[in-house]
Amino acid sequence: MLADYAGLARGSLRIVASQTIASYWLPAKLAAFHERHPQIAVELAIDNTEGAAAQVLSGAAELGFVEGEVDEPALAHWNVGH
Repeated sequence: MLADYAGLARGSLRIVASQTIASYWLPAKLAAFHERHPQIAVELAIDNTEGAAAQVLSGAAELGFVEGEVDEPALAHWNVGH
């Protein structure tokens, strides 16, 4: 997912994640992304699954990472970690 934004020369990326993902799974991924792409500012918000989906759907965030299921046809989703 983050690799899709690697082609950006500069800018910002807004991510929303659930508490567990934001605390344990995402930090190493964000650190590696920032090391390779320091010109991209990453903002991280924390919300529950429903709130994260709503933020992505509304455009308040470009990416959302949650462990719960999201039943929203307008959102694409992938399993990215275990």
